[in-house]
Amino acid sequence: MNILYVKNENQVALFENEIKGQISDGMWENASPANHWKVWCNTTAKVESNLFGRRFRISKCNYNLQTLVDLLGKRMRLYVALSHITSNIELLEYLYDFVGEFRGIPPYQGEYWDKIRSQLAGYNPENINRLVISELAQYSTKNLRVDLKQLSDAMKTVITS
Repeated sequence: MNILYVKNENQVALFENEIKGQISDGMWENASPANHWKVWCNTTAKVESNLFGRRFRISKCNYNLQTLVDLLGKRMRLYVALSHITSNIELLEYLYDFVGEFRGIPPYQGEYWDKIRSQLAGYNPENINRLVISELAQYSTKNLRVDLKQLSDAMKTVITS
């Protein structure tokens, strides 16, 4: 497993929950070279106080992460907010829609959604949303842009020692 060393846990949340997906089948899915996404999707972001960057080879590292802010900024801020209150982002994100708006327990039908609702039963969605709102008040779009810039820099930086 490859490790991308970043400056803070916000950047870990962004890389793991949004950036990997955008590289593999989102904003950059058709970028060249064709397999550029494979290495990044097999990479884990980690905070290490004395390290910044990567020690692995890649075929593409020049992703302009700032281009995501206008379309997905609210959702990316949501991932950061959720990371401050839970380690179970993958489950609690079901309380929100694609752009990051609170919707509560998903009303969809079927076995898959029944399982999700069962897993969410241990949470109070309104309390989660109050915590998210509080976190979002402290993590602005400006903060997001700073984290994306540093994350982009980390993706470009090769650790040589």
